[in-house]
Amino acid sequence: MPPREMCPNDFAACAPIGLTGGGTIYEAVRVVIPPQGFDTPFWAGYIDLDEGARFFAQIACAEGESPPRHGDRVQMNVEWIGTADRRVLAPVFSRVAN
Repeated sequence: MPPREMCPNDFAACAPIGLTGGGTIYEAVRVVIPPQGFDTPFWAGYIDLDEGARFFAQIACAEGESPPRHGDRVQMNVEWIGTADRRVLAPVFSRVAN
């Protein structure tokens, strides 16, 4: 992400692949001092997708739910995030049963 024409490691030509959106949390943190346009608190982290790419994105976590942790399985959804005056479409990962 974003797509590349050449591999940065060996300069081989890259071809687009589809992503299922399934993956595993590599690391997650609770954000309590957000960037402008975001409400707090929220969880964000690195997600290792099943296809090999690593995303940094928000991780859905409802009030009272246990915090996201390394190894949790997740599925990507595209959702509107941010405050009412600064909303963007972005990937948000939700935990799924292992």
